[in-house]
Amino acid sequence: MRAGRVRDLGWTPFGIDISAAMLQHARGRLPAARADAVRLPVRDGCLPAVITVMAHTDMLAYPDVLAEGARVLQPGGRLVHIGVQASWTTSGVRDKVGATHLPLASLMHAFLDAGLTPERFAEGGEPTPVTLAIRAHKNA
Repeated sequence: MRAGRVRDLGWTPFGIDISAAMLQHARGRLPAARADAVRLPVRDGCLPAVITVMAHTDMLAYPDVLAEGARVLQPGGRLVHIGVQASWTTSGVRDKVGATHLPLASLMHAFLDAGLTPERFAEGGEPTPVTLAIRAHKNA
């Protein structure tokens, strides 16, 4: 999701990544900080929304990321997950660094275990959907 689209929704985007290279890529597009997604430098219950983009295939502890996202959300706040359903290639960067696979049932349970209630789903890609988006809200 692009920072401009987040602004169009009325939110102020702020990026978090552990990779200095990704932060360099984000420079000029949005403010960002280097941090681990399982230990966000944000106080409890202060954000109206959290968005994770193409992260779950790169993080073995993605359920912990969802729990951390829920921690920083305001009650009723939204978490949006956008990710690939599977690593669709064996060449390029995935061939070199790999990707983790979190089965759909495990992903859904991670949302529920974090206190997040999924409310909308979308798939994208042709001819076979390769992306999955989930919008959930934090339980009160």
